[in-house]
Amino acid sequence: MNFNYDTFSSTLDTYDDVDVKHSSTNHGWFYKDSKDDSDFNLVVEYSYDDDHNYRTWRQELTKMEGNSGLLVSTKIDHIRGDNQDDHLILMACYNAVGVICYAQAFVQMKNEDPIQTDIITTGDIPDQIHDQIQAHIKDDYGINGSTDGRKKIPHIAKVNLYSMAAAVSV
Repeated sequence: MNFNYDTFSSTLDTYDDVDVKHSSTNHGWFYKDSKDDSDFNLVVEYSYDDDHNYRTWRQELTKMEGNSGLLVSTKIDHIRGDNQDDHLILMACYNAVGVICYAQAFVQMKNEDPIQTDIITTGDIPDQIHDQIQAHIKDDYGINGSTDGRKKIPHIAKVNLYSMAAAVSV
């Protein structure tokens, strides 16, 4: 089983209102810290509706014995500045033929209770992850709460899961 990082970022860039920054160079992947050239320091940054910025860190892969499956996990930052980023963790497992078989998401927003979805195993898994996160998103996060950017987190989770699925091959 394989995961193509360039396919991930290129697919992410195809979604309406998502604009991968620096997409013409390395498909948008760059080192977050220029002094650290490890794979774990690679990120793709993108905007949504030109107003809200997000960063997906290079996915970590765990191959199951005999290529029977692949676990893919990643961290996504909602970039708010002043060390106030919100964080989204996605975990998805793909079966031996490369089809998503379960996923779960965790959201941590500064000064808010964490959100944890169920482990979703049937139906349109990315869409259900979206819906479960959406059910916990508030209408207003107050001053400096970046309400509009936080309201996009369910969609960011969904397009990342679809882009991860596009990047998986057998």
